[in-house]
Amino acid sequence: MKSNELELPEDACILNLSPFPPDAKLGGAIRSEQIFKVIKQLYPRSEILHVEKLQTYLSPDTPEWAKNDHPQLSDILMLFKDFRSEEHLDNVPDAIIFDHPWLWTEAKKLKEIFPKVKLIHSSHNIEFLAKSDLLQGLDQDSKIDAVKYVRVIEEEIARECDLILCVTELDKLWFQNNGAKNVIAANNGTLTTPQRVSSTNKYALVIGSGHPPNVEGSIKYLSDATEWMPENSRLIYVGGICDGLRGNVGREIDLAKNTEVVLLGLRSDEELNKLIASASVILLPIPYGGGSNLKTAEAICSGRPIVGTTKSFRGFDNFIGSRNTIVEDDLDSFKEACFNFVEEKLPTVYRYGHEKLLWTATLNSFKKYLAGK
Repeated sequence: MKSNELELPEDACILNLSPFPPDAKLGGAIRSEQIFKVIKQLYPRSEILHVEKLQTYLSPDTPEWAKNDHPQLSDILMLFKDFRSEEHLDNVPDAIIFDHPWLWTEAKKLKEIFPKVKLIHSSHNIEFLAKSDLLQGLDQDSKIDAVKYVRVIEEEIARECDLILCVTELDKLWFQNNGAKNVIAANNGTLTTPQRVSSTNKYALVIGSGHPPNVEGSIKYLSDATEWMPENSRLIYVGGICDGLRGNVGREIDLAKNTEVVLLGLRSDEELNKLIASASVILLPIPYGGGSNLKTAEAICSGRPIVGTTKSFRGFDNFIGSRNTIVEDDLDSFKEACFNFVEEKLPTVYRYGHEKLLWTATLNSFKKYLAGK
């Protein structure tokens, strides 16, 4: 039976074993960064190790299915690698926090080297459920083997870790049902706050990484936008999502209607904040997936109208039905709602309770736990 507390010393060093590149701006990386800020405030000796920059050694026992050339297997393959992270530590860690299940093998190895270390899993999703959709295109047998393997790993993590930090109450229940004794649900948050609308330009805005649900959802819900958007308007995409959309969204400009699909790619935080503040509507066309969507928290706190899918609002159910927030899974209804918000630009929207989605609020339970309060 695990204790309900980590019982760390006052000068503890918590090692953040990170799968993300330094300065990455992906949703998961942003969440990881905010969590580590909380850790560093309480335990200044804590350190972060980005394993992607370390030399790796692939296990000879790596199964053949994991070697398939599929982009959604690269993270699973990390489970069969030795990163030799112990050679790069400045301090003996009192606890290790690792994002996603992909570094579980490395975390277990460090536990063998430092038997007293506590293990904290920062779960962004129940990954085996997501992989069933993400591994489309992989042969059926390999897909089944991959999903089964990830499930076994996540079940082992639930049983063996001293603390699980997850994103939704449903994820918390899954971990508890699989043996976790100590679980905290801390939803995704944001630093975004409502701003004054400073532009009269009519445009819908989609922000996202190149993660398959983002790309596939945009193609499904928003293709041929120049045909159905209002005259004199734009559909603007920002982020890594643009790479997967080029050539896949239909005609990108209609001179007669003066409508255009604009793929801006990556932009600075300053540019992005300006685009968010004056968007006619923020779109969240997410067709599948688990966990919770960080971009939804940003949209809710942005002060702009929102059109999203049911999946995009997982973990944010309390905001469904709030002012100028439309949740639609039907393609025609989704486009109609987008059209209406773009056609008539609304002033700043203040949604009740949006301040509860600031990172300081969403991670407060985790902070209190680490502080022993």
